[in-house]
Amino acid sequence: MPIGGGLSGAAHRQCARACADKGVSLVLLAASELYILTMPGTPAASANPKSKQYVEQEVKVMGTVFPAGQSYLIAVDSVAALTP
Repeated sequence: MPIGGGLSGAAHRQCARACADKGVSLVLLAASELYILTMPGTPAASANPKSKQYVEQEVKVMGTVFPAGQSYLIAVDSVAALTP
């Protein structure tokens, strides 16, 4: 199944935010790489509070990247929307 269940735009934004509120970790898809967002110092802690407002937007994420199997973890320091 594709990331986001194949949804996009407003429909995906609402669904992703609801999932984030229920504890599902948000991810960042960059090109063909998948990044799981987490908090610094606590790999199992969710970065959702820092990132859920940016669902379906292009963002700049600052943090430390760790390999995690076929994907990566990012210990998120900050998230900001990219300006056009």
